[in-house]
Amino acid sequence: MVRSRTAKLCFAMAVALSVPCGVFAQGQTGSIAGTVKDTSGAVLPGVTVEAASPALIEKFRTVVTDGSGAYRIVDLRPGVYTVTFTLTGFSTFKREGIELTTAFTANVNAELKVGTVQETVTVTGESPIVDVQNVMTKSTATREVMDAIPTDRNFVSFAALTPSVLVTGVRQNVGGSIPETGMNLVVHGSRAGDSLVMVDGMPIINGSGAGGLQYGNYLNNAMAQEITFQTDAQSAEFERASVYSNFIPKEGSNTFRGFFSGRFTNQSLEGDNLVQAYKDQGLKSGSKVDKIWDANPAGGGPIVKDRMWIYAGYRHWGTYNTVAGSFKDATFTEFPYYSCSPDPTTGACTTEQNLFPVWHWAADARLTTQLGSKNKINLYYDPQYTFFGNCFVPTLATAISACPEYKNIPQYIVQGSWSSPVTNKLLLEAGATLTAQDFHGYPRAGLPLTQFAVSDSLAPAGAPTVWGSASYGANRSDQSNYRASASYVTGTHAVKVGVTLMHQWRLGTTEPNNSVTLVLRNTAACQAAGRECGAPFSLTQFATPIQTQEHVNYNMGIFAQDQWTFKRLTANYGVRLDFLNASVDAQQLPAGPFTPARNFEAVPNVPNWKDVSPRFGVAYDLTGNGKTAVKASLGRYVIAQSYGISSPANPVNSSINSVTRNWADPSGTFNPFNDCDLTNFAANSKYPGQAGCGAVSSPLFGQVTTRTTNYDPNLVIGWGVRPYNWEGQVSIQRELVPRVSVYAGYSRRWYGNGQVTTNRAVSNASFTAYSIPIPVNPLLPNSGGTLSGLYDINKATTADNLITTDTAAGVHIQDVYDGFDFNAAARLGRGLNLSGGVSVGRERTNNCDLTSNLSLSFSGAFSRTDPAYCDVHPPFQPQWKANATYPLPLGIQVSANFQSLSGPELSANYPLSNAIAFQSLQRNFTNVAPTVALLPPATLYGDRIYQTDIRFSKTIKSGRTVIRPTVSIFNLSNANPIQTYTTTYGAAWLAPTVILNPRFVDFGVQIDF
Repeated sequence: MVRSRTAKLCFAMAVALSVPCGVFAQGQTGSIAGTVKDTSGAVLPGVTVEAASPALIEKFRTVVTDGSGAYRIVDLRPGVYTVTFTLTGFSTFKREGIELTTAFTANVNAELKVGTVQETVTVTGESPIVDVQNVMTKSTATREVMDAIPTDRNFVSFAALTPSVLVTGVRQNVGGSIPETGMNLVVHGSRAGDSLVMVDGMPIINGSGAGGLQYGNYLNNAMAQEITFQTDAQSAEFERASVYSNFIPKEGSNTFRGFFSGRFTNQSLEGDNLVQAYKDQGLKSGSKVDKIWDANPAGGGPIVKDRMWIYAGYRHWGTYNTVAGSFKDATFTEFPYYSCSPDPTTGACTTEQNLFPVWHWAADARLTTQLGSKNKINLYYDPQYTFFGNCFVPTLATAISACPEYKNIPQYIVQGSWSSPVTNKLLLEAGATLTAQDFHGYPRAGLPLTQFAVSDSLAPAGAPTVWGSASYGANRSDQSNYRASASYVTGTHAVKVGVTLMHQWRLGTTEPNNSVTLVLRNTAACQAAGRECGAPFSLTQFATPIQTQEHVNYNMGIFAQDQWTFKRLTANYGVRLDFLNASVDAQQLPAGPFTPARNFEAVPNVPNWKDVSPRFGVAYDLTGNGKTAVKASLGRYVIAQSYGISSPANPVNSSINSVTRNWADPSGTFNPFNDCDLTNFAANSKYPGQAGCGAVSSPLFGQVTTRTTNYDPNLVIGWGVRPYNWEGQVSIQRELVPRVSVYAGYSRRWYGNGQVTTNRAVSNASFTAYSIPIPVNPLLPNSGGTLSGLYDINKATTADNLITTDTAAGVHIQDVYDGFDFNAAARLGRGLNLSGGVSVGRERTNNCDLTSNLSLSFSGAFSRTDPAYCDVHPPFQPQWKANATYPLPLGIQVSANFQSLSGPELSANYPLSNAIAFQSLQRNFTNVAPTVALLPPATLYGDRIYQTDIRFSKTIKSGRTVIRPTVSIFNLSNANPIQTYTTTYGAAWLAPTVILNPRFVDFGVQIDF
């Protein structure tokens, strides 16, 4: 049969968003494999198998079946293929319409009958949708999918449609109303920092971190042929067990083609979902869209026909939004501070919210050249610019005046890759990528450089706690990575060996205005009047200039991966050696306003890790017809790391770079330089008889000092001491009937080499136990009872912390994820396409071994005798996701997404006072009064989050030009689930602070020509 465009889109949706599969490849290409037999069932060696497609610049790729009649064609770009089988004395057999996506092996078998060479049997059937050879799980957003479904066209949004993938950093993003800043991807209990973004199989993270999307590069969607999301059972080629987002750029061809996509919306197209019940709880406003736009042209064609091609694109896109509870400053320089703009007549606050503008541009070009028939070279260049106008991650706690204007400039990606099918069995590949970035915070217009940054932790509820100015600084970084591999492929056997190598470098600065920040305290009289009028309290001085510089000298992996097919069983097994070495550079800091010049020695081997990670997997063709695959996998993976150890070990960071001192402001100017000599670290005042500035909190201010926190040498150097996790998975995928498939899988992940911190300066005898009365609230466990198992240190003690592994400390930390996935995809009659599924899982932790040893550090204060705080068993909570596409008459198409996610975990943080301490301790707290967790972890959750998005498009054709205007409605039901709650226990506990963005409409258009 002839496959229509609708059917192709339907297949793409099915494979892309719910069908797990895998590939034995670098991750940017796919494979076609199978067996050739004669009509009697005997295998046929020596059959010539040709895969031809417009996606291949060289037009076709050829192999020969081996002695068992098997063949395998690797390194195939995504596209639609025709596979032709020829053997002397037999009729030619041709299979058309094989749709191949990245990281997928299509199983294509053939049966040849005796006949003349001129005879050709052509079959056009359903493309394979079950991978019966590989174990890696992935989903794919093809070009058709990206153009059809209602999203903001940023790859995080496509990843979010995979049932098992969750986005961290934001609960839910309605139509791109929240910029993609700070978002990371997790799957089956993985760590957010383990996720990795790649272009053509090579990482494009910047040089400042281990992975994830935060501070990363922002990609040009028009350049994407497709985007794959590898989630489980990674081969030995990959270091980590998490989500690998792989952006596959388009290549040019011998025909000039053009593309344009655009969208726009603004506040006049948005509804309102802030209900009275939320207003009654103190939520003054919701987060809303001011405007969103995206203009994205691209195109390409031949430079030299059959020899050199180019594809290039430009994208300019942005989001201007408001954040719930964040209102405009009266001025940037006022004292006392108002968090709203008073009406000049009435003095009442206006309700004009702060605007947070974020926009990007990217101009990409990919040059492809074919040098003869055996060498293909790709060159890719992507300069970018990003502007964050007000705060990088805005919240109502930070006033606009305390937000730098962040700019990513220069920022670019340069990449080159080479591949060479030396023979039909030997494939060589190599590539290199450089990402450079300068993420810099600049003072905003209208803010004097003499303005102080100010904080007030006692500000009224709903008011900012930081304002006045910001701590600026630069973060300059470079990251380069390289890969090389050799694959030897036969019909039943495939061996791949290779190496990956990454270097990273970063330089960071801290630049507070005046090298001083101020702390005010909102007085009781001000609070009683409902106003904000902080009184001078203390100040902080900084040992500027503060600059740090660190290197990841090498993050190298050497791998060997083998795949062997024996009848219906395919074994995937490999091993990876990982080597990670980071260091701190020698650093020289010039003299500053308060400190002399300082010199710091280099610190090598922080860390110097070596690991061996085996990987195993089997795939079994249960029915022998390529329609049912049973798979199992088990692998060890290291946890992503870059500067997690080198940064704390940096002697600049271990120095006393800031001190606090009391400050009374006798001049009444809110300027401590008018009150005292800040270069004099003893208490002094410029006003005799009046308090000015107290003594600094540490006499070691600005000196090179011995660190109070150190690493166990056995943790930072050696084999097998790096944190790791094992991941196992079993699954079955079945094509029930043509165009309908289902999948079920179980995943388990467990972590090892957990790190703990021991304060060697204390023991259990250094603490006194106390208890507190639990407030009366039906949502609290043991409401009105007593919370015991709390401890306070008997006297102030200088820390002597040692960070080591849990086993070295004689304790055991358990961290295990268990979960199930059930997915389905259907390409039904009349063009109806459905796909989706449910992921149900939980991550269990047990730290109870640590609770009896009070020298082991914990974050926060909680009961050490109640196992609910250390043995955490969250409930199993399902994540439902589905999408559908359906063509209507008159060239109209409708598509929709649905998501149902678990609500946020809630907490009750209870600030204590010395009055409470006296009830049990009969004394004040030794240090600052702690905040106690009244709710054990995983006890209480907010309401589930539901979101439905829908898009209508119409196809208009004129010659070879196709125009598709679109209308999208995001958050169709105008749902308003609470995204974040007030977590401090008190009168406002569990009051909403952020709700889901309201429904809005956007208009778009796509033009292909």
